[in-house]
Amino acid sequence: MVLAKAEINIVTKKTEVPFSSKIIFDSNVSSIDYEKGIIPANLFVFKESASKNFNSTGKGKDEKKATGLVTLINNYSTSPQVLVATTRLSTPDGKIFRLDSRTVIPAATTENGKLVPSSIEVKVTADQPGPEYNIGPCQLPDCKFTIVGFKGTPKYEGFYGISENPMKGGTSSAMPMVTAEDIRQAEESILKEVSEAINKAIEDKLPKNLKLIPEGKSGLKITSLKADAEVGDFRQTFTLTAEGEMKILAFKEEDIYSYIQKQLEKNKEEKYTFYQNPQYSFQFVKADFSQGKLEVNLEAKQILRFNLNEEEIKKQVLGKSQKDILESFKDSEGIAEITIKLKPYWLSKVPKNASKIKLSID
Repeated sequence: MVLAKAEINIVTKKTEVPFSSKIIFDSNVSSIDYEKGIIPANLFVFKESASKNFNSTGKGKDEKKATGLVTLINNYSTSPQVLVATTRLSTPDGKIFRLDSRTVIPAATTENGKLVPSSIEVKVTADQPGPEYNIGPCQLPDCKFTIVGFKGTPKYEGFYGISENPMKGGTSSAMPMVTAEDIRQAEESILKEVSEAINKAIEDKLPKNLKLIPEGKSGLKITSLKADAEVGDFRQTFTLTAEGEMKILAFKEEDIYSYIQKQLEKNKEEKYTFYQNPQYSFQFVKADFSQGKLEVNLEAKQILRFNLNEEEIKKQVLGKSQKDILESFKDSEGIAEITIKLKPYWLSKVPKNASKIKLSID
């Protein structure tokens, strides 16, 4: 009598009920509106940034023109001579330099019937880039600059130029260069990095009691995208920095269960009760993250099981044999299967003490 125990497991009859409805997840409400199908949602904004260095793949020539000073001399006339900007000056070997700006060569003077030359110092720039224009000083009698435009006229010999210092700065060399494709690929890479960082933050920081569906995420919004180089810049590397944000709408799964079961409760027979949580799926309709709303079509299945009274069943089995119990429940409306286990094994009847009966109803 002390050791006697009975375990009775009952599997109830079950039925599946479908359910469908349009619902709106709304971050502006705090409780379920069962009539309108509105369920509270939480709106979050996740922000992340990333900065990364990239290599340039292009090749270009870093070309610069040599510059310097030339002294223009009027050894021709007692009248001033106007020269426009970009006037060409030529060295004896044909290298062309151009005036940086409009220039007026002063008039020459006369003393004792002889012409005294006048002069003016001007800035010039090589016509072409390259180190070959980095020439040394050009002075008489071996070197002088002639004015190309005066060739074939008396002025050609009367107006000329000399330089006391070399021309400098002319270069032409192959250099790494930023291309449009470099910028495009860098942007693609950095935006992927920002997106991954945001999704990782959502995974780590979203409260565990909230559920998120794919359509509950807004697209990645880029709030800042900056490069420290432009297409065509001669750079071995460049840096791209991006900032972005993503909005999400999440909800409590218990609210979905509550909404489904509240709607099914209206037509459910009293002899049935809800069995486990309903299964459900969503079909996306539309989202408005500025308003904090997400609209979906809900499809669900809820299993109902026959409602049995545990206390009444215990009363019916007290002191009965397994055979009698199985016979008495054979035609029961709500029972699909029943198993009985007695301890010790030699017992032939269920104990008469209800506290020694362990009843499980599924």
